[in-house]
Amino acid sequence: MYFFTPIFLTVFFFVSGYLFKSSISFFQMLEHRARTILLPFLIFGCVNILLTQIISFHEQNPVTQEFLDLLFQYSHIDSKGIKHSTPLWFLSALFISSIPFYFMSRVKSTKTLLSIGLLLFCLSVVYGDYLKLPALPWHIHSIGFACFYMALGYSYKKYETKLLFLEISKVLTLGLIIYTSVCFIFIHFLRHPAISFSGCPQILDALLITILGIGLCVVVSKTKIIQKTALFSFIGANSLCYFCLHGKVYAVLQTITEKIFFHFSLTHSVYVDFFLGIGIVLLDMLILIIPIKVINRYFPFLLGRGFKLYQSDARRKNNFSS
Repeated sequence: MYFFTPIFLTVFFFVSGYLFKSSISFFQMLEHRARTILLPFLIFGCVNILLTQIISFHEQNPVTQEFLDLLFQYSHIDSKGIKHSTPLWFLSALFISSIPFYFMSRVKSTKTLLSIGLLLFCLSVVYGDYLKLPALPWHIHSIGFACFYMALGYSYKKYETKLLFLEISKVLTLGLIIYTSVCFIFIHFLRHPAISFSGCPQILDALLITILGIGLCVVVSKTKIIQKTALFSFIGANSLCYFCLHGKVYAVLQTITEKIFFHFSLTHSVYVDFFLGIGIVLLDMLILIIPIKVINRYFPFLLGRGFKLYQSDARRKNNFSS
């Protein structure tokens, strides 16, 4: 987790910035994000809550509380000091962060854009790590983190073609060495907790490790095995479905595996858990191909496809005339 935590949400928002379109109007952006992010978030959020109540391996909150948490998107800390957020909370955070980022993306200067993003990042760190103020509904306190990593992705897209001359295999090897070395130093010498998307009081350390991790993931995405493997292309094209559906399937597979080990009195080890984890992830990926194909073919509206939440006045007049 020390190696994974600095990557997964930071890369999510980095890619979101990379794909962000600033050429459309604000209301077009808002409609598109509400239809393709907010609506699926609410639909799959409700489905996840119902499935959790039906297929639950642990004690759950009352269903009414789960729906209220989904509606208000309010993170809370339990009596043990553990932070709890609703499943898919990062989608709601992305939707909210897209609003200020739209205006940030109108800035022509890349340096100015990144400076604004860095300022917002620092404000979010101050709010949570220094002032220790409470979490805000709909993850408004995380906007600074999200906008910074979205600004990185948006800026990278402008210079991506200039980096094609790099030898991917050499850069990948060097990147792996640097990233793992820095993580090792942070863990064993500086005694840092796992640095995540939401930074830490040591701002420069947080930026160093997360930006290194993003760079490593970008290089991995350029390798031939990623670009030419049909399964990875399918996952990339249906990433929203994987985000929304993988958790419950993984939990079922994990529970079945534990019961098999217990039934046959098999013992665990670090190495066994490592390969079991990889195997469960791969099986999860393959199982989800079937429901995702069904959704794409018969229920595309669940993903915000095939309709608009509103039409412009001109388009409404044309439809009425025809």
